[in-house]
Amino acid sequence: MTAFTDSIFFICEKATMSSSANQLLRQQMRATRNRLPQQIQDQCGKSLVTHLIKQDFFHAAKHIGAYCAFDGEIPLHTLLFSEAMTDKTLLLPKILSESEKSMTFYPTTSDEELETNNWGIKEPQDQQDAQTSLDLILVPLVAYGPNGTRLGMGAGFYDRALKAMLKKQKNPPVLVGCVYSFQHSLSIKTFEHDIQMDYIASEAGISRAAKD
Repeated sequence: MTAFTDSIFFICEKATMSSSANQLLRQQMRATRNRLPQQIQDQCGKSLVTHLIKQDFFHAAKHIGAYCAFDGEIPLHTLLFSEAMTDKTLLLPKILSESEKSMTFYPTTSDEELETNNWGIKEPQDQQDAQTSLDLILVPLVAYGPNGTRLGMGAGFYDRALKAMLKKQKNPPVLVGCVYSFQHSLSIKTFEHDIQMDYIASEAGISRAAKD
């Protein structure tokens, strides 16, 4: 995948520093990851999880927020409901209001507790016990910068949810951006509301983000 990855890097680094460039970058990255064969997506996801479960921050975490892959996102299904989650609580995001761009995390114990929402994303069914405190959150990214800058899908659900959680929690959760290794870019335009990741996780390994 070297030549393929190099071509993506070239496209991304040509983008200008503007919100329109972010949108172009978002389109390019989404198209690229969706072109990956399902077998490659699954292999990359399995490698990411293998790296992840060796980390001290994973072992220390008791309440872990994750996601069900959508739109070519690197999958975590070898982690969800697996033996690695024994003695840990798995929480998955649920959209509360599309108009207000709000979501929260609910504890989930099996795939049978999930339903598909209007976006085509699997999420917990309606329930009352939302979790307001997490130790570790695995965040899907469309692209990332060298300082942990996250480019998401553009709707703002994660930005709002993470900002609220960081404000409320005395001990903020460890934020791990989950990507394919080719999703790196130096051309992401940052904004004041953007939340930076603490670590970046891909099939290639785990790296600590160099915060500004």
